Amino acid sequence: MIVYFVRHAERLKTGGRNPKSPISETGFNQARSVGERLKKVQIDVIYSSSYERAKQTAEVISKIINKPIELWDHLIEANSEKESFDDLNKRSEAVLVHLLEHHQNDSVLCVSHASMIEFIIAKMVFGEHLNPQIMQDIKKHFWTTNTGISICEFREEEGWVLRTFNDSSHL
Repeated sequence: MIVYFVRHAERLKTGGRNPKSPISETGFNQARSVGERLKKVQIDVIYSSSYERAKQTAEVISKIINKPIELWDHLIEANSEKESFDDLNKRSEAVLVHLLEHHQNDSVLCVSHASMIEFIIAKMVFGEHLNPQIMQDIKKHFWTTNTGISICEFREEEGWVLRTFNDSSHL
């Protein structure tokens, strides 16, 4: 299984982190660019956060690669004011379990948010060893750009492998 994580496109500056804040005109251009790039790879299913900026990004990509979108609230932005480390750890684990149970032989696109992509990838890499200190270090040193692509692969022998992090060469 290969999972392509894409951070949503640039949002309108006036919308803040509101779940309803849409993407900007630049964001639509970014989404088209990443969609054209993803057209070159096999994608079997698209999951998207239900937040407007992620959903709009996924919709642009969906039109280009001709795949339907399934909204998945496990991919919404991490909220450090309402969710503890344990909450986010459990949510990330649920994403990985779902992917392994339902998409073992698929290529999956997940359109999400910087904080959640970082958390899911950290869970992939560190598994049960992930702790708040590691996560704090990741947040400090790993940055994602709008429509950056991170590619992860599950291999029977090694488990999860991070192949690419935050590739934005399509911009």
